[in-house]
Amino acid sequence: MPYAPAQLVLSAVAALAGSNPLAVVTIPALLRAARHAGVDPVTDGVPFGSTEESALLTEFFQLPRPPDPDRPYRAPWSTQDPWQKKKYPGGVLQRMRTDASARGRVLLQSKAEGSAGRRRDTWRLTATAGAQLMAAPAPGSTPVRLVDLAIWFGREQDVADLDGLLAWFDAVFEPRCGDLVGTVYLDDVPVGYRQVGQ
Repeated sequence: MPYAPAQLVLSAVAALAGSNPLAVVTIPALLRAARHAGVDPVTDGVPFGSTEESALLTEFFQLPRPPDPDRPYRAPWSTQDPWQKKKYPGGVLQRMRTDASARGRVLLQSKAEGSAGRRRDTWRLTATAGAQLMAAPAPGSTPVRLVDLAIWFGREQDVADLDGLLAWFDAVFEPRCGDLVGTVYLDDVPVGYRQVGQ
């Protein structure tokens, strides 16, 4: 499996439809930022915000020749708006993060002290972020399979097989922290996924 077969990518997109964007974009971006910083995203937190979300969207969700140049991000989580604008991280995602933090659920924000523009706010996940996100009275409060995220994020990775793709995803995002796996993220792999390309 040098690259994820198109059938698997389409299956992953279908499975991600209706998911909470915090689970598909924000939490993976925060996990990756924490891994880069070498900190625990639950206990330590990390300087984080729309900059990291934008980088993640650009790297994994910006596709060539979108139907509208002002909407470059393919949003597999949204059936209503399958393409998002560049300002999506600084608008919708920022509001979602701030709302969650204000309620003390899923994400916690620590305001930066010092001169404006010189320091960044620190964000971390609550220890029960997965359960809290699943209990949120919002659309998309359904679990997301890690394999679907791995296929979408790693669709251009040159790996030997599906297990290699899952290992790549685990190494890049380190999703096994707090209570994420078993609540908002599921470990199961549909049998049909392993049969694609055989």
